[in-house]
Amino acid sequence: QRIDTAQDAIDTARANYASQQATIQTARARMNEAAYNLELTIIRAPMAGRIVRRYANPGAGASTLNVSNMFDLQPDTQRIVRAEIIESDIPNVTPGQDVEIVSEADQSKVYVGKVIRIAPLFGARRLSSEDQSQATDERVVEVVVSADTAPLLIGQRVLVKFMKAGQQAGVARPVSPGVGPDRSMRPAA
Repeated sequence: QRIDTAQDAIDTARANYASQQATIQTARARMNEAAYNLELTIIRAPMAGRIVRRYANPGAGASTLNVSNMFDLQPDTQRIVRAEIIESDIPNVTPGQDVEIVSEADQSKVYVGKVIRIAPLFGARRLSSEDQSQATDERVVEVVVSADTAPLLIGQRVLVKFMKAGQQAGVARPVSPGVGPDRSMRPAA
């Protein structure tokens, strides 16, 4: 009888052990589900940087089905300028070529950069121009230019001048004949 009682105690202990193992498995599954749900609430940036504009508000819902911008991010990487060139200018632009970058708002300051890369395909013009003679359906190639020394803001409009062979970027050049240096960028009076 003592053997039967001991065997019953062993069977009960095994049943309790199996029950506790099932409880542990259930708790682990709940913990994994909670960790997954928490993971879904975390917003990750594609790269290191600083948020410069916020579109999302605290408490607002977000969905992977209806994707929208939550933030504008200024990346902690090399500053660049995106320029568009027309087909006829492609042979005149090469990676490593010097460029001058001038803000449309202040053309007295010239910054130096280099062509980093040229897109391998044509696309529709994405940058608008105030030039009325410019074709609206013109196909262009995007050129990415380094702008590390230029204190430009994201989205700021600039002009990029691609230097010809032998020309050095950032060096003063003579003004066109008949136009004084003080009037070279101003309309005639």
